[in-house]
Amino acid sequence: MERYETLRVLHPIYSNNAPVFVLAGQLLKDNVEDVCLLQLKFQNVDTKAIKAISIFAKTYDAFGNLLDVGEYSYLDFKDGRDSVFGNDKVIELRNNQTRDIEFKIRQIVLYNDQVLDVSDAKWETLPAQTPLTYKITDPKLMEQYRLENGPKTNFVVKEFGDYWYCTCGAVNHIKELNCHSCRKNKAEIEATYDLDALAERLERRLYEEERVKQNQAKARKRVLIWAGSALAAALCVFLLVTQLILPYKQYRQALAHITEGNYETAYTELKELGSFFDSEKYMDNFRFLPTHIEDEYNDIQMDMKYDSAGRLVEEKSAFVLDDGKTVNYKTVYSYKEGKLISSITETENKVFNASYSEDGKTVECEAYNKADIQDGEVDPEKKENYTYTLTFDEFHNVTSVELTGDYEETHNYAYEYLDKELEISSSENSGDKYYYFYTDGQLDRIRDEYDDNILLTNKLFYTAGIEPYVGWWYRNPWYLFVENRV
Repeated sequence: MERYETLRVLHPIYSNNAPVFVLAGQLLKDNVEDVCLLQLKFQNVDTKAIKAISIFAKTYDAFGNLLDVGEYSYLDFKDGRDSVFGNDKVIELRNNQTRDIEFKIRQIVLYNDQVLDVSDAKWETLPAQTPLTYKITDPKLMEQYRLENGPKTNFVVKEFGDYWYCTCGAVNHIKELNCHSCRKNKAEIEATYDLDALAERLERRLYEEERVKQNQAKARKRVLIWAGSALAAALCVFLLVTQLILPYKQYRQALAHITEGNYETAYTELKELGSFFDSEKYMDNFRFLPTHIEDEYNDIQMDMKYDSAGRLVEEKSAFVLDDGKTVNYKTVYSYKEGKLISSITETENKVFNASYSEDGKTVECEAYNKADIQDGEVDPEKKENYTYTLTFDEFHNVTSVELTGDYEETHNYAYEYLDKELEISSSENSGDKYYYFYTDGQLDRIRDEYDDNILLTNKLFYTAGIEPYVGWWYRNPWYLFVENRV
């Protein structure tokens, strides 16, 4: 006999008045401990992180008799929007004769200690996502669709209640016109479902590919006609194979790798092709973003996570102080309709909240000690408040940062190429100079004028034509490198 036996499977549910979905659940029996267990799987659909959930449950025996009424808690979460959590925890029920259960969520505690009472929320069955293959059944049409819209197009846009599913699979609020994850516009996604227009574009592409093949055939024929000697014929065949046939085969392989999500291989193949056919159009969709930064001199390490559109969603930092103590930072970034709106940074003792203007030029910040939190609130007099005002040049480089409020200081930045051939540029921050070293267009090392190195590890993203929001990162001058080179 297996240890865990499933007694009842619970259907997924959602509410327009609660910031979580219940994606799955089951009532289990532990045959070793002879206890009944409840397991639930939640998803956060709100911009604020969740740290605790309480549920109210009624349990019944095999005959439908009420056994127990009680409240249970899920604790110690730190899960932001889209996070799936809870499925690694089980709640032990009070009666081992339980064979059925009814439950509803009563309260949800957010990361800022705000308590939401959702006991009166109406819960409904959560509809399943509809695979895109149900709508586009022809494999060739599907290939064309994903070449145009990117490989992360797996579902049909669907509205339900106050929410909608995006083609990338993310859950959005009905008021969000753009998906918060992939940043695509809902109406524009729905317009791509015009199968007749899609078929026309497929036909044009196939026609163009057929034309290339015919030109290849004509070229082969001309080779045989024009070649006056075995050496000339061999040379013509060589040129035909190396300049047309093999590049075209590589081009088709690269598009297939994009569809499969094998971005590293696709990037390498398209880069080798250069301007062959429309390779450059697909190359424009690739972005390299740093996932790890290491400052050797200052003993600082940072790890970054991004969403599918290449936007920073989480950052973890570790700073080693002069006394050997390590200070850890964790920052969670929140977006609305594709734009960065807020972030929360936490250390062991302190919290930093930041809100960002729509144009990214102003950042309003507040900081306070965790010890000053009383009943979920902080005395305003114990908060530090300050504002960052940024200016940018035409290449979106930060040219100045002015800090006002409880702290006041200004940093100015100037950029220049030092050696275009060696791919080195520099910036100057109020007298301190930093040198940026690139490899194949990727920023992979920053060095200050004292030869201290900052090393970067990058990851490749394919954004299907969507410009990822990088924005302004933090306060340290060496941290202000930019996506666009000067």
